[in-house]
Amino acid sequence: MIEEHPIVSVLRKHLDVKVTVTDPFEIEKGMLRRFAIATGDTDPIYHDEDYARASQFGEIISPPTFPFEWNHHEHGVAQLDISGDIFKELGIRPSGLRAENDYEIIEPTRPGDIITTTSFLSDVYQKQGRSGLLIFYIVESHYHNQRGLLMAVAKDTMVFVL
Repeated sequence: MIEEHPIVSVLRKHLDVKVTVTDPFEIEKGMLRRFAIATGDTDPIYHDEDYARASQFGEIISPPTFPFEWNHHEHGVAQLDISGDIFKELGIRPSGLRAENDYEIIEPTRPGDIITTTSFLSDVYQKQGRSGLLIFYIVESHYHNQRGLLMAVAKDTMVFVL
């Protein structure tokens, strides 16, 4: 059995501590169209009002990944400052990377929506890799609109390679 690295205990202190951020901008049709163009998605549901009105949604909607990328610097994920907490407690800045994203889209983002994101560490664990110790942590984010409707859930698995 591998001895637990001190980073794991620092991260465990932050499990389930929620950070909630409401984005200051209302979603506009032009934003959705530009996002679709930027991602190469040509589905008319994202920009053609007549087409969208005749769809099951009745209006223009966003491409599926829009809430996860929209104004990301304002979201709770950015507010968690995990590396800063590790540096404060242990005096080290481990290098990390994103290992996996798991997205669940429940409701599409629509023009007029205001997104509130609640993010938190939902899990922390370590594994021995071929090149060294790997410390994984999962940041879970829940996205709600201005009516409190859950729109989407993201689980971002991050890893520190030591």
